[in-house]
Amino acid sequence: MGCASIMPYRRKSSSLSSCLDSVEAIFDTDIGLIDAEYDDNDDDGPRDGGNENAIFLVGHHLGDKGCKRIVNGLQDPCRDYYKLYLCDNRIGKLGSSYISELLKYNTTTLMELSLGNNHIGNEGATQLACALSVNNTLEMLNLERNDIGAQGVAALSSALEHDNNTLQWFTAPSHYWLN
Repeated sequence: MGCASIMPYRRKSSSLSSCLDSVEAIFDTDIGLIDAEYDDNDDDGPRDGGNENAIFLVGHHLGDKGCKRIVNGLQDPCRDYYKLYLCDNRIGKLGSSYISELLKYNTTTLMELSLGNNHIGNEGATQLACALSVNNTLEMLNLERNDIGAQGVAALSSALEHDNNTLQWFTAPSHYWLN
């Protein structure tokens, strides 16, 4: 009997620690990132250039713990990330609080944030609304299918109507509107 038949089969996505190790590797080695290559003649470099300087981690089930690691990695002052896609990652209100703090004290130039199909709820939406009231870089936000009810929608609406003039594209929590 060979060693291969003794070792059990493990799916990569079934182990939270291997998933979180992959998240750390993203920031250590740029694996999984689409980074901009700057032209020496361009003083500013690309601003958002399609998929450049983007992080796409859709469907990895990172949860709140993985979200915290992502936020910590985004605070690297040597890099700018313009797009962050964390759809379908089981992010709840705790993960939303990490993202809210990032948006409040945004040292990067995060312009697009997609959090669709998570579990942010009313409390997480309220935290994001507070962050949006002071954030001046985010231009796109996706919050569809996040268990956000009337309280969260009211907080987001108020922040977007009165405090934020940067956001240009917003996908509302459609799950609420269907109920």
